[in-house]
Order: sequence, then C-alpha cells, then structure tokens
Amino acid sequence: CTTTKPPTAVSATSAIARRAFADSRARNVSFALLFAFVSYANVVGYRDSYPTLRDRLGFAHAFGGNASIRLFYGRPYDLLTVGGYSAWRVGGGLSILAAMWGLLAAVRAMRAEEDTGRQELVLAGIVSRRHAYLAALAAIGAGAGALWLATFLGLLSARLPVVGSAYLALAIVAVVPVFAGIGALASQLAPSRRLALELSS
Repeated sequence: CTTTKPPTAVSATSAIARRAFADSRARNVSFALLFAFVSYANVVGYRDSYPTLRDRLGFAHAFGGNASIRLFYGRPYDLLTVGGYSAWRVGGGLSILAAMWGLLAAVRAMRAEEDTGRQELVLAGIVSRRHAYLAALAAIGAGAGALWLATFLGLLSARLPVVGSAYLALAIVAVVPVFAGIGALASQLAPSRRLALELSS
C-alpha cells in the first residue's frame, strides 16, 4: 500500500497556473505565430522593397511625417536603416496587439473563471485567493514569454542583430503587464466577462 502526500498550496497553485496556461494555448499559439510572421515579413519586405539609400529616402519622406501613420506606429527615428524601420513599424504595430493580448489574457484568466464557477471550486480547497491570483499571473507571464520568443525568432530569422532583436521583442512585450493589469482591474469591477472586456478596452 503506497501513500501519497496531500497537495500543498504551492503545488496546487502551480497546477492551476499550468492549467490556465494550457487553457489559453489556442490564443497564445495564434498570437505567437502572428508576432513571428509580422516580425519577419516587415523586415524582409522593407529590405527587398527599399534596397538603396535613394529608395529609403523616398520612403522616409513619404511616410515619416504622416500624422495618421504616426498615430498607430509612433514617431519614426531612423527610417533609413532596416533596424530603425523595424523598431518603428514592427514595434508600433505589435505593441498594440500585445496590449490586446494582455487584456484578453487577464480577463480570461480571472473574470471568465468566475463566470464559469470554477473559481469557487478552486477557492473551496487549499488554495487562497492570493495563490489563485498569482497562478493567473504566472500563466499570463508564461504567455507573454511565448510572445517574446516568437517575436525574437521572427526578427532573428530576418537577419537582424541578436541583441537588437531581443531588446525590440522585449520592448514590444513590455506593454503586456500594463494592459493585463487593466484587464485584471476590469475583471473585478465588471459582473461578466463580456462587460470586463468592454470596460478594459
């Protein structure tokens, strides 16, 4: 007869975090593939479309001062280099998507669990509210790590420098904690997942 040790709060929290990460795999994989594709395609597209300095000067003159484009991608600083263009275009566009991912991840991990009634079952055991919250944050952090890796690999496969690729990927994913926090706050204020998404958006 073998005896098994009863689960501790730490092991239960770890199991909840793994489960939350597994539940979000479709969203994580979809966003990761999108981030990798956008990172790679923008860099290669710019390099192929504007191979000479004259071409890049024309592009910078046409798009660099456009106010509506700057609204989405931010202010460009160096559109004459592949790295400068990538920081502007990839960084600006993917930061918006990373913010959306953060909102969706937080609302899914917190408000949706309460809507389905699973959170009450979890809290009825040995897991406290604090541990359940930390498990949700760990799952969100793991997903953000997957986005960073996908972006980094996309930039690296487009032949950008390793350090620059890692830093740009980190800058893009750095918006996730902010918007996950907004999603978490909305999840506590709104009575349903749908309203939490509307409020946080």
